[in-house]
Amino acid sequence: MPAHYILIGASAASIGALHKLRQVDPEASVSIFSAEKELPYNKCLLADFLAGIHEQDRLAIYRPAGQAHVYLNTAIVSIDPADKTITTQAGIIHAYDHLLLGMGSGPWIPPITGVENQGVFTFHTLADTLAIKEYRSKNQVKNAVIIGAGLSGLEAADALAQQGIAVTVVEKTDR
Repeated sequence: MPAHYILIGASAASIGALHKLRQVDPEASVSIFSAEKELPYNKCLLADFLAGIHEQDRLAIYRPAGQAHVYLNTAIVSIDPADKTITTQAGIIHAYDHLLLGMGSGPWIPPITGVENQGVFTFHTLADTLAIKEYRSKNQVKNAVIIGAGLSGLEAADALAQQGIAVTVVEKTDR
């Protein structure tokens, strides 16, 4: 019986692991679980997509081809290493022989008043980027404030500036 691998997260790490697994264990059964509803995509291109340089279809890094069973919009709520099982938010239990955690990171949201308001976004996922693009289009946004001068913040600022939006970047540190 072939080994069953579960990859939690549909990041580049998980897709890279899938490709390597196919080389070293071509008979393996592989399941990929992602809390996102989109197929795996290249997060490095989100700023280019926001800027209008690339279309959404250029972001794809994986297209289903029978290499793995992909569970989209399926968050994992627990892992039981003793029993070698995971549990989804729907309460469904899946067994594994080997497990990879490839979830990546999440955005940090500052504890300030107003971050829950309409028109306030994180810039971390394809869903975030689609929401920003939709809001910008519907509301003819002319100004934006970016909180954080890290790589993601500066990429978002640059992408919005390329769209003719006046951008102010706010950073809590002195550099």
